Amino acid sequence: MDAFDEREQSEAFMRLRELIAVGRRYDLFAQNDPAQAAVQIEELNAPGLEGNVWDLRWVPSELRAKIARVSSILVDDLCRMPGDPTHDPALMDPIMWAAIVAACVVAHSYGLSPNLPTHPQPGRLDVLARLLRWLILEQPIALDTIVRARPNRLPIQQPPIVACLPLRVRHRLIGLAHIMAGVADPVHVKIATVIFIIGAVAAETFESLNFAGAVAGSPP
Repeated sequence: MDAFDEREQSEAFMRLRELIAVGRRYDLFAQNDPAQAAVQIEELNAPGLEGNVWDLRWVPSELRAKIARVSSILVDDLCRMPGDPTHDPALMDPIMWAAIVAACVVAHSYGLSPNLPTHPQPGRLDVLARLLRWLILEQPIALDTIVRARPNRLPIQQPPIVACLPLRVRHRLIGLAHIMAGVADPVHVKIATVIFIIGAVAAETFESLNFAGAVAGSPP
């Protein structure tokens, strides 16, 4: 598959910077008005809980506000709005799964534990809980192992923003994309995009992203 051209790279980095800025602003809002932010996050989280599919409350509190806000933007971007001929509401669940898992994997990489339930969950919530428990508590090196075993074999083309990810989380997020987006079709491309964007937004909380090195052509 052809590499991304310079214009596509520039647009990807610009979009990521915008999303990081949005996440920072919402995080500041949440610190200044935690009650109102909690209400808004609860509204976003409602479809996941009602369907027993996902729960943003599992994301560590230090990241939850910004991840919730950026995730909501990605849902709108990728699912499209009602009335749009490409509107696909069924994408919301896999997008939120990818966002929550990516955020929790990054948080764990920097020493923050996700708020995982200690008892079985209803429906697909239990599948998500078991996946997170396996990735973070039982086999924390699994994602790095996947990348070492299958270097450069991600079925989809890695987006340009992978190159700016901190080394601490880069291979783990690539490994996560192997697991959650291991098929080269439009839906899985969107899931991988969410993994890397949310991973970058979360990682930027702890250390700077290497935009300069990425633009200069640092290997992913």
